[in-house]
Amino acid sequence: MGVEVVQIGAVKEETVPGPARLNTPTIRHGAAVQKFSRLFIGGDSIFNHTSQAVGKRSVILWGSTHPNGSGYDQNVNLVNGQVWTREMGNGGPTKDCQPCYREFNHMSVHPKPPCPNLVPHGITTLPEDEYPSGTLNACVSANTLEIVWKYVQELLS
Repeated sequence: MGVEVVQIGAVKEETVPGPARLNTPTIRHGAAVQKFSRLFIGGDSIFNHTSQAVGKRSVILWGSTHPNGSGYDQNVNLVNGQVWTREMGNGGPTKDCQPCYREFNHMSVHPKPPCPNLVPHGITTLPEDEYPSGTLNACVSANTLEIVWKYVQELLS
């Protein structure tokens, strides 16, 4: 569709099918790539903050966290497939269990029991060690590719 998508990250990190991979071994490398990109798509992570630092508009996918703490106004902040805005405060399109502020997998610093709101997911390449049942938290799965693509197109036009 005329848009080149690249995935940034260290060599040891999982890749997603489709986009080219650009090795960014440090946060500084990742931020440099963001600075010279047209936009950034990612989750609530350090790169949400570096996109703000380098002035790059982004589509940020929120799940177990809530954008009221660090959802920047320059971004499209997607919560459960809907755009959250600052005026919504702690509310907006959240589920009853959001925010839980922790991931529900074994890699978490503060592990919790499995999410009670799991849904089947069509992506067959999820890392099996993190998602052995092929399910995702409902809050994550609502941000579909179609919804993300809609806002990518808006930001690029």
